[in-house]
Amino acid sequence: MVANQTVFTFENVTGTAVGFWTPALAEGVNVPGYHLHFITGDRAAGGHLLDMTLTEGTVQLDTTTNFTMRLPAGGDFWTVDLSGDLSDDLDRVEK
Repeated sequence: MVANQTVFTFENVTGTAVGFWTPALAEGVNVPGYHLHFITGDRAAGGHLLDMTLTEGTVQLDTTTNFTMRLPAGGDFWTVDLSGDLSDDLDRVEK
């Protein structure tokens, strides 16, 4: 089952975008490429950032060379079948 994302369009807003970039060699652990989220300056709206045009801003980068991943201790995580090709589902969710 694929998530049904609601898409909002914001114009002339200020806010903060935060996220991370995953290299292609880590595919399977995460989606390769950029994954960003946005929240408006008044914190009234935001979500998964699909596209943006920036007219003014400040960019800060943090190079993280490692991460820790915690997996669920129970539930469906250990029995769900993810062996099939899920690329179409992933594309619909991420784009």
